[in-house]
Amino acid sequence: MPWPGINQRNFPRIEASLGIRIVKDDKSVIRTKTKNLSYSGTCVVLSQQLEKLSTVRLELDLLSDQSPIRCNGRIAWLVRSQEPVSHKVSYDIGIEFLKLDPEAKDQIHSYVQSHS
Repeated sequence: MPWPGINQRNFPRIEASLGIRIVKDDKSVIRTKTKNLSYSGTCVVLSQQLEKLSTVRLELDLLSDQSPIRCNGRIAWLVRSQEPVSHKVSYDIGIEFLKLDPEAKDQIHSYVQSHS
């Protein structure tokens, strides 16, 4: 059964596997792919936990022919899961975009609209 909160979102989400770099406060970089994308944020799946409400620096590869979108992000939520067979732990992590410039907002809006 789908999560009932999904229809209560302010902004639609699309499935999107885009390159993203997450730079933590200690300057370490996590390179991964997005799971989904909306106007307000993204979800990634990581093997490590990030602290809820902490801020990170993001570099999102939205389109291959453009420079990455750079902005701050806040860890809004996380959900721990475990593979039934391998017992491998992973975390779905929701990241809210912060301080997006108007051009980046337009690029994300266009991308989401064109892939909806």
